[in-house]
Amino acid sequence: MTQNKQGFTLIELLIVVAIIAILAAIAIPNFLSAQIRSKASRTKADLSTVALGMESYYVDNNAYPPVYDANNVMIPHDIRLSPITTPIAYVTALPKDVFQNSRKAWGSYANQQDVSQQQFDYWCFSYSAYRYYLETVGPLLWRVSSVGPNGIFEISDTYLSGNTYYYKVNNVYDPSNGTVSNGDIWRIGGSN
Repeated sequence: MTQNKQGFTLIELLIVVAIIAILAAIAIPNFLSAQIRSKASRTKADLSTVALGMESYYVDNNAYPPVYDANNVMIPHDIRLSPITTPIAYVTALPKDVFQNSRKAWGSYANQQDVSQQQFDYWCFSYSAYRYYLETVGPLLWRVSSVGPNGIFEISDTYLSGNTYYYKVNNVYDPSNGTVSNGDIWRIGGSN
């Protein structure tokens, strides 16, 4: 009399579990890199929206939103771009930096940097006695940037020549350097 065995053997179950683990090990990193690439694309689109609002603001006010108030006190980062939303809505709402949760303090500013900042970093150079140039592009009047996937605001190398500061572009995010590469995602304005 032969018995009819039903069910899987231990070896068969171990083989199935091993195959599932191998497939998961291949799929999860690809999913995570696709997620980061998606966030980088969204950041670029959001920066384009902010740039359009900045230029519309400039048309009406003949100036970009200030970084310093009337008393020459620096305006906090989280409200610097608010002039493009109120009282006239050049942009209906300011987009948040999608990489905000990975933000870290950097360098000698680690004790001063507000790592909870949710907005893009904004600097306006048109109110300074100095002129600013991006080495490869030309005159620079404003910059809006995201920390990028590595979560660190990185300062560009700059050098002063006469009364002009020159920025070297060596820290712009490039996905070809690896998904979580160094570099910020920038949008600049006022260049030729």
